[in-house]
Amino acid sequence: MMERNRLALLCPMSSPTPLPPAAPDGADPGPLSGAAYGAHLLLSALVPPVLFGLIAARAVANGFRQAGLMGEQFIQGQRLPHLPGPRRE
Repeated sequence: MMERNRLALLCPMSSPTPLPPAAPDGADPGPLSGAAYGAHLLLSALVPPVLFGLIAARAVANGFRQAGLMGEQFIQGQRLPHLPGPRRE
């Protein structure tokens, strides 16, 4: 018995924890079930905007990266616009 208590103190996950008793069928599960349902509903409602925000942030970052590359190529002279010079007659 002493060894089991020492083991429980050293490694708390090794000792089994009893589960709370389940509510009988038809019994009121309590006020927390509504709160848990609301939390799940809120989480479900927030997932699409977060994913859309991540996709939009990636697109904006890609656009800035492309603009930076274009500016770099412009400064290096690789993509200079063709400017007509004075005509020789």
